[in-house]
Amino acid sequence: MEPEGLPKKNIILAAALAFGFYFLWSALVPKFFPAQARPSQAPQAAQTPAAAQTQATPRIDNISFVAWGEAGKINLAHGAAIAELRLPKIGETAGETVLAPGSAFLETSVPAAPDSSWTLQPDPETLRLELPVPGGLLIKEYEFTTGQPGFGMMRLRFQGDKKTAVQVNVGLSAGFEHARNQQQQLFAGYLGKKSLVVNYPKKKERTVAAALEGELPLDALGLAGRYHLALIRKLGTWGRTVSAVVDKPNGHWQTVLTLAGGQTVEIPFYVGVKTEHAMSALDLKNMLYGGLLGPLKKIIRETLAVFYRITGNYGFAIILLTIAFQVLLLPFTVKNLKFSSKMKELAPKIQQLQQKFKNDPQKMNAETMQLYRSHGTNPLGGCLVMLLQMPIFIALYGALNDSYELYGADFILWIKNLAAHDPTYILPILMGLAMFVQSKRTQAVSTDPSQKIFLYVMPVMFTFMFLRFPSGLVLYWLTSNVISLGLTVALPKILDKIS
Repeated sequence: MEPEGLPKKNIILAAALAFGFYFLWSALVPKFFPAQARPSQAPQAAQTPAAAQTQATPRIDNISFVAWGEAGKINLAHGAAIAELRLPKIGETAGETVLAPGSAFLETSVPAAPDSSWTLQPDPETLRLELPVPGGLLIKEYEFTTGQPGFGMMRLRFQGDKKTAVQVNVGLSAGFEHARNQQQQLFAGYLGKKSLVVNYPKKKERTVAAALEGELPLDALGLAGRYHLALIRKLGTWGRTVSAVVDKPNGHWQTVLTLAGGQTVEIPFYVGVKTEHAMSALDLKNMLYGGLLGPLKKIIRETLAVFYRITGNYGFAIILLTIAFQVLLLPFTVKNLKFSSKMKELAPKIQQLQQKFKNDPQKMNAETMQLYRSHGTNPLGGCLVMLLQMPIFIALYGALNDSYELYGADFILWIKNLAAHDPTYILPILMGLAMFVQSKRTQAVSTDPSQKIFLYVMPVMFTFMFLRFPSGLVLYWLTSNVISLGLTVALPKILDKIS
């Protein structure tokens, strides 16, 4: 229940909290969980290095190759690039196509050999290709790590005179299978644990290239989507030069290296889902749990996994997770209810002050604040539980939004994908109704019509804001509101009996 005092300030405060929540969400979520460009919106470089401008694309016919077992498969296309990649089923992770047809991951070209073509060489152990280049032969081999789908090695070897060198461009274009509704970013990791994530639609290419030219040698470079990652590792100092190739409709990133005659470069790569196991193996767990709220996000995902093992359903797991958080917040909820009870006691006195000083708002506000202080309460006390839930809410958004396990995970009836918004909008509407009932109960004592406006404004505003949120997040907020409503009914009776 809200007091009758300070009506104008309460209106301003409520409006500030409501819009503050919205703008805080808009400002913080991109920072903690960056929004990036879709693959089809790759940048157009303001200036392309000469090597990229003269790049030629050697072409071969499509080649299919079984990798990581019978269900795993890759297709190669021009530039001996991985044009399509399908992973086998491992454990509970279903086999699926990660790189969509038309990708060009690890596309390899030599500017000095514009008319040469890759040829496939028979080799029972590896996928081996050759490209004639000036002064020798460029050999490219793919090896696939047994028992670890997505992990592999690309080996480049220049057979030629030691006094001869050849420039080789390695491209990183990757179209993830679920990319229609997800986002993508360029990721660069440096030796020395420094990392850089570039949201490339927001930066000019020359700025990106300058940012990548750091003091530390580049260790990892790749493209990260919402659920997937296509990454090359252990680049060494030769991998510093990164540029955007613009002679294709969508563009792509590439790294440039120079091989001397007889030199071999081994480049480990990973193409797959951003699971905790894979990120640990790549020493990139900060991609899952980076940022200020990373530790909280990790706790949420691990707790959710425990509840999933108990229930076998991620929807029920989210409900149990909500109950667990409500139990943790119970002391603050009790404090909030005591605050509401105190405000109910003070309401008649506040009304008297309003009548007494109705022609002197400044005096009325001063006397009302003095009344609060004399009774040991604070008009902002009712916001405590909401403020405490904000970090949980934002971290939960990141945990649900990035969790591949939730992609396609159904709950009940019409909810078929907890990682996507509810296409029927039933869930956010139910959430808004629950929020309305809870707000109506807490404001039932108020007689100020200006305050009662927010009884209707807040639920409507939150409902519209949640329409495009993941269903799992809306389910959390709905469950939280229902539990809070139950507590506001039951706890006062319990506290009265105790007192």
